[in-house]
Amino acid sequence: MAGHRGPRRDTRGIVDAPGLFARVRFRRRAPAPELRPFLEHYWLIDWDLDRPYASRLVPHPSVNLVFQRHPGCADEAAGYAEVAGIGLELFTQSLAGRGRVCGVQFRPGGFRPFAPGAPVSRWTGRRLAAAG
Repeated sequence: MAGHRGPRRDTRGIVDAPGLFARVRFRRRAPAPELRPFLEHYWLIDWDLDRPYASRLVPHPSVNLVFQRHPGCADEAAGYAEVAGIGLELFTQSLAGRGRVCGVQFRPGGFRPFAPGAPVSRWTGRRLAAAG
């Protein structure tokens, strides 16, 4: 994609970004050139906290494929993968202990080719287990 300079560096959508960044290691990575028409970026968050912290995000109009392993996720030992559709309200996630969440943020409309048999609206406002 011409003119693509790498992943966004802004904190759009992160409520209290300084508070979050003081508690977690947050990174974004650019996708391979062939995937840039579909993917915004990869994102990774690691933490090791003495006290729980509530992270809050204003959702982007994007689908995310999320992989997580932390206390409180569906299967802490093995981890969990889900498709997170476009959120309809403020998203709050409690972070506690030690954990990792990473994901793929699709560009608006970029998820469609990866799920051609279902309308993307199926995931709007929902978080569904990723098919294995």
